[in-house]
Amino acid sequence: MSSFQQSLLPELPVAHLIIALDNGGLEHLVMRWTAYRNKKAPGSTHIICLDKPGSLASQFHESPVHCIEANRSRFPWDEQAVKRLSKLLKKLNITVLHSHNSAAQLYGILATRKNGIAHLQTQHGMDLHGRGIKGTLRNRIMGFFTQQYAAVSAEVANNVCTNHGVSPNKVHFVANGVEEHHSTPSQKLQELRQTLKIPKHAFVLGSVGRLATVKGWDLFLPIFAKLIETSSIKRPLHLLLVGDGPERNHLQSVVKDLRIEKNMSLAGFQKDCHPYYDLIDLFIMPSRSEGLSVALLEAMQAGCPVAVTAVGEHTKLVEVSCGGILLTPEKPESWLGVLSTFINNTNELKSCALRGKEHIKLHYTLENTYHNYEALYQHLFDSTCTKH
Repeated sequence: MSSFQQSLLPELPVAHLIIALDNGGLEHLVMRWTAYRNKKAPGSTHIICLDKPGSLASQFHESPVHCIEANRSRFPWDEQAVKRLSKLLKKLNITVLHSHNSAAQLYGILATRKNGIAHLQTQHGMDLHGRGIKGTLRNRIMGFFTQQYAAVSAEVANNVCTNHGVSPNKVHFVANGVEEHHSTPSQKLQELRQTLKIPKHAFVLGSVGRLATVKGWDLFLPIFAKLIETSSIKRPLHLLLVGDGPERNHLQSVVKDLRIEKNMSLAGFQKDCHPYYDLIDLFIMPSRSEGLSVALLEAMQAGCPVAVTAVGEHTKLVEVSCGGILLTPEKPESWLGVLSTFINNTNELKSCALRGKEHIKLHYTLENTYHNYEALYQHLFDSTCTKH
C-alpha cells in the first residue's frame, strides 16, 4: 500500500458524499473531518447526502448540508440524481469528491468521470454486504473506475485489493485519528452517574457506538449476566451503552429476559460522548467485524483500559499499545474467565490505561489524519490535472 509524507498543504475544495447524515461512526467521522478542515480553511469542505439530509443534519452548523434526493430504487441508477450531483459539484467548485460506502462510491464514479473532478473512496470496514458473486462483481467494476482508495486499516486495505480487484498502488492506508480528551468536572460526572442510575461504587463496563448486529451485543449480554453472578468479583458491575440503532429494541428485550435491567443503562445517542468515557472503568467492544473504531480510539485517549474482540485493526492496536486485552470472537464462552481476571486486576487495568493513552497520543491524532488526507487530496488533484 502506498503512503504519503505528512506535510500541511493548501486546502483544496473537497466534498464528502454519504447516503445520509444519520447516527453512525462513519457519519460522525465525516462531520468531524469537515468541521476540522473548515476551521483551517473556511468554506473549503462540504457534506453532500445522497438520499436525505439525515437526523444529524440539523445539528451540524459548521457548513451547509446538501442533499441530492436520489431514488436509488431506479435501475441501474437514478440518472437525474447523477446530473444533480454533477451540477452541484461544479457549482461548489469541488476539486476532490470523497465518497464513503458503496452507494456513494457508485454515484461518485458516475458524477466525476467526465468533468475532471478527482474521486477518492474511503473504505471504513470489511464490506459485509459486498460478498457473494453479485457483490464481488459490483465491487470489482467500481474498483476499476474508482481513481483512488483510502483504507482505515491494513486489513481493510488488503480486503480492497483482494475482493475489489484493486491494485495496491491505488490503495492508501490512512488511520483514523481523534482529538485530545479533556476530563469532565467531577460534579458533572456525579450528576451524570445519578441520571443514569449507576450505583456509586459500581465497576462500569461501557461502550459507545451504534446498536447493530455487527457490534456483537447479543453475544456479550449473556456473558455479562454471568459476570454479575461471579463470586470472585467483589464490586457490583454495571453496563453502560451510549448510542442508538436498529438493535435497540431487541437488546432491551434480551436485557429483560436476562433480568439485568438494574445493572444496565442505555444512554441513547449523545452528541458529545466525552463525559461518558470518564464514567467507564473498562471499555468493552465485542464486535463481529470492525475496521478501526473511532470510539475505541477515543476511549483509549480518555484513559480507559479496553477489552475488544480480535477483529480488524483492533488486534494490532491492542497488541502494540498493550492498552488492554483481546477477546476471541469465535469463542464468546471464553470471555467470562478472561474478563473476570482482568476486572479483578486493578494494577493491570491502570497500566493498560496509561499505555493505551500514550500510544493514541503518539500515533492516532486528528492532526495526523488531516495531514495524510490533505497530501492524498493534493496527489489526486495533481494526477487529475495531468490527465486533463
